[in-house]
Amino acid sequence: AAELKAKPFLGVPFTTKDSTAVKDRLHTLGITARRTVRANADAECVRLMKEAGAIIIATTSIPEINRWQETRNNIIGQTNNPYDNRRTVGGSSGGEGALLAACATPVGLGTDIGGSIRMPAFYCGVYGHKPTTGIVNTRGCSLRTGREPSTMVVAGPMTRYATDLLPIMKVLVGPEKVAALKFDEPTDVRKLRYFYITESGDIKCSAVQVPLQSAMKRVVDHFATNVVPSTGVRQVTLTGTDRTTNMWRYWMTQEPANFATLLGNGKPLSPLVELAKKLTGRSEYTMASLYSLIDTLLPQEREDTIRELTRICDQELTDLLGDDGILFYHSCTHTAPYHYAPFVNVYNFSYWCLFNVLHLPATQVPLGLDADGLPLGIQIVATRNRDRHCLAVAEEIERAFNGRIPPFLID
Repeated sequence: AAELKAKPFLGVPFTTKDSTAVKDRLHTLGITARRTVRANADAECVRLMKEAGAIIIATTSIPEINRWQETRNNIIGQTNNPYDNRRTVGGSSGGEGALLAACATPVGLGTDIGGSIRMPAFYCGVYGHKPTTGIVNTRGCSLRTGREPSTMVVAGPMTRYATDLLPIMKVLVGPEKVAALKFDEPTDVRKLRYFYITESGDIKCSAVQVPLQSAMKRVVDHFATNVVPSTGVRQVTLTGTDRTTNMWRYWMTQEPANFATLLGNGKPLSPLVELAKKLTGRSEYTMASLYSLIDTLLPQEREDTIRELTRICDQELTDLLGDDGILFYHSCTHTAPYHYAPFVNVYNFSYWCLFNVLHLPATQVPLGLDADGLPLGIQIVATRNRDRHCLAVAEEIERAFNGRIPPFLID
């Protein structure tokens, strides 16, 4: 019993994405220049899982430097969605999403700078939690030291069951933070307040599909009828949701890591030179990476405008939710798209990246399948360090809606 308390994941297999270091395993970051590079030490989140008794069984595919909405690179190739091989798993923790959906791993570790845990979790019909920024040490994730002064990157769990998220989070934050975050205190979902937003209002995004609107309504109706019938669930709007991608694009320029340098494996790449190489068939990189490189040449966002908009958005949501509020927010405007479709609808990921900009905890939960057999879902959001509220609400939704539906029949 004492050993199980010290090692709560004794013997449990887990996987993590290639960009998160696992000692002696390939650590390519999805670029061909690092095809044979192996990590010389475990990332902190991997170390903590191993210390808790878990057994690493694989590292999984990512887009180059984690920077795209699909999982494709020139080492492994394209990762397909277990629900429909013609469709994407999302990115950047796409290999994790695919393995979880296919029941090839029970626990995955992802990272998230703009939806990279929640997007694959949504497209692959599993659970994913983006923690409050800073509560999980990111040392060893995409070559990070874990001491970066300002970043949107977080590391967090991806699972097949909502009830697995909290035990993993207890491991990932370390014993000192468990008490501060009140992870051992149960959350009574009947004592929380609930809100929802139906559309971001961003004209760069496509409209939210009807099946996803219906999924949101089912959740709202359940909580209004069965959980908080006396107070209900209130529809709200939030300043800044219509400019989420502008905010995220600006804050990406404030990240300590430089994408062009990471992509060049330490040598900054020229967007125009790499584009010329691509057009002449001599490029080492995918079109997705070139898109991100070229974006650096385009007019940048106004710093003063974006900082003020971020401040207003953050203040509004913090005031609204307080210590006991939950926001239901769409995961995306559509279910898992066909391969390469994100090049057409680039900005639809804004429903995820808003909470990276605001550094808030957000949990992705599945809500059954649509008529095409593709996963539906919703995000659960709380204020900083209220991760346990998100996880408790995720468990309530799992109970109410019978959890995930796998991509194959099971007895």
